[in-house]
Amino acid sequence: ELERLSEKFGENVLDATKKFEKLITDKKEIDGLPATALGLAAQSAVSKGHENATAENGPWVITLDAPSYIAVMQHARNRSLREEVYRAYITRASSGDLDNTLLIEQILKLRLEKAKLLNYNNYAEV
Repeated sequence: ELERLSEKFGENVLDATKKFEKLITDKKEIDGLPATALGLAAQSAVSKGHENATAENGPWVITLDAPSYIAVMQHARNRSLREEVYRAYITRASSGDLDNTLLIEQILKLRLEKAKLLNYNNYAEV
């Protein structure tokens, strides 16, 4: 049961990561991003149906996948963009149909039970 719940937890995080996308049409919003990140964001835009997207002129799609997320967090001069992307990243799978709250509670309960069965005070000692 613990393995199944942990797997579902991971799937929800992955699905929530893939679900987020931010379309940007104003180049000022992504000021500071390196050319490689702009190219990646334009490719993401093309894959989302914006077939004329280019690294130079956009539009661009920012995602929570590591290359996009890290580029925004490290290079974007736009503070509100960094904040929006950061908040989306840290709250993945915490609401809606991908909410992991109940899974976390069940996982913690089962981990404590496992620890007690093995004569430990908590799961960290296992």
